[in-house]
Amino acid sequence: MTGDIFSSLMKGLSELMPEDDPCIRAFQLQSDIKKFKAKEDEIYREVGKKALEQDGEIRFPEDLNKLLAARRQRQAAEEELFDLQSGRKGREEETREECEEEDCTVCAECGAANPCDHAFCKECGAKLKTEGRKCPDCGNDVETDAKFCGQCGKRIG
Repeated sequence: MTGDIFSSLMKGLSELMPEDDPCIRAFQLQSDIKKFKAKEDEIYREVGKKALEQDGEIRFPEDLNKLLAARRQRQAAEEELFDLQSGRKGREEETREECEEEDCTVCAECGAANPCDHAFCKECGAKLKTEGRKCPDCGNDVETDAKFCGQCGKRIG
Protein backbone atom coordinates (compact mmCIF):
# COMPACT_ATOMS: atom_id res chain seq x y z
CA MET A 1 0.00 0.00 0.00
CA THR A 2 2.75 2.46 0.93
CA GLY A 3 4.62 1.53 -2.25
CA ASP A 4 1.52 2.34 -4.32
CA ILE A 5 1.21 5.78 -2.74
CA PHE A 6 4.92 6.48 -3.22
CA SER A 7 4.81 5.25 -6.82
CA SER A 8 1.80 7.44 -7.57
CA LEU A 9 3.47 10.45 -5.98
CA MET A 10 6.72 9.90 -7.90
CA LYS A 11 4.83 9.38 -11.15
CA GLY A 12 3.00 12.66 -10.63
CA LEU A 13 6.21 14.49 -9.79
CA SER A 14 8.09 13.00 -12.73
CA GLU A 15 5.48 14.40 -15.10
CA LEU A 16 6.49 17.88 -13.91
CA MET A 17 10.20 17.28 -14.60
CA PRO A 18 11.86 17.61 -18.00
CA GLU A 19 11.93 14.25 -19.77
CA ASP A 20 15.39 14.76 -21.25
CA ASP A 21 17.06 15.29 -17.85
CA PRO A 22 19.52 12.38 -17.38
CA CYS A 23 18.98 12.33 -13.61
CA ILE A 24 15.21 11.95 -14.06
CA ARG A 25 15.73 9.25 -16.70
CA ALA A 26 18.11 7.38 -14.36
CA PHE A 27 15.49 7.49 -11.58
CA GLN A 28 12.82 6.22 -13.99
CA LEU A 29 15.06 3.39 -15.15
CA GLN A 30 15.84 2.36 -11.57
CA SER A 31 12.12 2.32 -10.83
CA ASP A 32 11.44 0.26 -13.97
CA ILE A 33 14.17 -2.21 -13.05
CA LYS A 34 12.56 -2.75 -9.64
CA LYS A 35 9.18 -3.36 -11.30
CA PHE A 36 10.67 -5.81 -13.82
CA LYS A 37 12.47 -7.73 -11.07
CA ALA A 38 9.25 -7.92 -9.06
CA LYS A 39 7.42 -9.17 -12.16
CA GLU A 40 10.10 -11.84 -12.69
CA ASP A 41 9.82 -12.93 -9.06
CA GLU A 42 6.04 -13.15 -9.32
CA ILE A 43 6.27 -15.30 -12.45
CA TYR A 44 8.88 -17.55 -10.81
CA ARG A 45 6.50 -18.07 -7.90
CA GLU A 46 3.66 -18.97 -10.26
CA VAL A 47 5.84 -21.39 -12.22
CA GLY A 48 7.20 -22.90 -9.02
CA LYS A 49 3.74 -23.51 -7.61
CA LYS A 50 2.58 -25.11 -10.84
CA ALA A 51 5.73 -27.23 -11.10
CA LEU A 52 5.20 -28.56 -7.60
CA GLU A 53 1.77 -29.76 -8.63
CA GLN A 54 3.17 -31.57 -11.67
CA ASP A 55 5.95 -34.08 -12.25
CA GLY A 56 8.65 -31.52 -13.11
CA GLU A 57 8.47 -31.43 -16.91
CA ILE A 58 8.32 -28.06 -18.70
CA ARG A 59 4.60 -27.92 -19.35
CA PHE A 60 4.11 -24.19 -19.04
CA PRO A 61 5.63 -22.56 -22.11
CA GLU A 62 3.34 -19.52 -21.76
CA ASP A 63 4.80 -18.82 -18.31
CA LEU A 64 8.30 -19.35 -19.62
CA ASN A 65 7.58 -16.84 -22.42
CA LYS A 66 6.30 -14.29 -19.88
CA LEU A 67 9.39 -14.83 -17.75
CA LEU A 68 11.75 -14.38 -20.69
CA ALA A 69 9.92 -11.20 -21.79
CA ALA A 70 10.14 -9.74 -18.28
CA ARG A 71 13.84 -10.61 -18.13
CA ARG A 72 14.48 -8.92 -21.51
CA GLN A 73 12.70 -5.76 -20.33
CA ARG A 74 14.75 -5.66 -17.12
CA GLN A 75 18.03 -6.27 -18.95
CA ALA A 76 17.25 -3.53 -21.51
CA ALA A 77 16.50 -1.05 -18.71
CA GLU A 78 19.69 -2.04 -16.86
CA GLU A 79 21.76 -1.56 -20.04
CA GLU A 80 20.22 1.85 -20.70
CA LEU A 81 20.86 2.90 -17.09
CA PHE A 82 24.47 1.72 -17.33
CA ASP A 83 24.97 3.62 -20.61
CA LEU A 84 23.39 6.74 -19.13
CA GLN A 85 25.56 6.61 -16.02
CA SER A 86 28.71 5.81 -18.02
CA GLY A 87 28.05 8.79 -20.27
CA ARG A 88 27.59 11.06 -17.28
CA LYS A 89 30.90 9.89 -15.77
CA GLY A 90 32.67 10.57 -19.07
CA ARG A 91 31.21 14.09 -19.17
CA GLU A 92 32.36 14.73 -15.58
CA GLU A 93 35.93 13.70 -16.47
CA GLU A 94 35.95 16.02 -19.52
CA THR A 95 34.64 18.88 -17.39
CA ARG A 96 37.30 18.31 -14.74
CA GLU A 97 40.06 18.43 -17.39
CA GLU A 98 38.66 21.69 -18.81
CA CYS A 99 38.40 23.19 -15.34
CA GLU A 100 41.99 22.49 -14.43
CA GLU A 101 42.95 24.94 -17.16
CA GLU A 102 40.31 27.54 -16.26
CA ASP A 103 40.63 27.34 -12.43
CA CYS A 104 36.93 26.72 -11.78
CA THR A 105 34.91 24.50 -9.43
CA VAL A 106 33.37 21.21 -10.59
CA CYS A 107 30.04 20.16 -9.05
CA ALA A 108 30.34 16.82 -7.26
CA GLU A 109 26.67 16.05 -7.98
CA CYS A 110 26.33 16.65 -11.74
CA GLY A 111 29.89 17.33 -12.94
CA ALA A 112 29.12 20.81 -14.32
CA ALA A 113 31.84 23.47 -14.42
CA ASN A 114 31.13 26.55 -12.31
CA PRO A 115 32.96 29.86 -11.86
CA CYS A 116 35.22 29.96 -8.79
CA ASP A 117 33.12 32.56 -7.00
CA HIS A 118 29.90 30.49 -7.07
CA ALA A 119 28.74 28.76 -3.89
CA PHE A 120 26.03 26.69 -5.64
CA CYS A 121 26.04 24.79 -8.93
CA LYS A 122 24.55 26.73 -11.82
CA GLU A 123 23.19 23.49 -13.36
CA CYS A 124 21.70 21.50 -10.46
CA GLY A 125 21.76 23.88 -7.48
CA ALA A 126 23.92 21.65 -5.27
CA LYS A 127 26.26 23.32 -2.78
CA LEU A 128 29.74 23.46 -4.26
CA LYS A 129 32.63 22.16 -2.21
CA THR A 130 35.57 24.49 -2.40
CA GLU A 131 38.96 23.08 -1.51
CA GLY A 132 40.42 26.50 -0.86
CA ARG A 133 40.99 29.92 -2.36
CA LYS A 134 43.99 31.84 -3.61
CA CYS A 135 45.01 35.33 -2.63
CA PRO A 136 44.35 37.66 -5.59
CA ASP A 137 47.56 39.57 -4.80
CA CYS A 138 50.25 36.94 -4.14
CA GLY A 139 48.51 33.68 -5.21
CA ASN A 140 49.05 32.03 -1.83
CA ASP A 141 46.48 29.39 -0.79
CA VAL A 142 44.10 30.76 1.85
CA GLU A 143 41.36 29.00 3.81
CA THR A 144 37.80 29.43 2.57
CA ASP A 145 36.72 31.41 5.64
CA ALA A 146 39.85 33.62 5.82
CA LYS A 147 39.35 37.38 5.55
CA PHE A 148 43.05 38.18 5.03
CA CYS A 149 45.96 36.43 3.34
CA GLY A 150 48.40 35.00 5.86
CA GLN A 151 51.33 35.54 3.48
CA CYS A 152 50.94 39.15 2.30
CA GLY A 153 48.15 40.49 4.53
CA LYS A 154 45.89 41.45 1.61
CA ARG A 155 42.15 41.54 2.37
CA ILE A 156 40.32 38.60 0.72
CA GLY A 157 37.01 39.73 -0.80
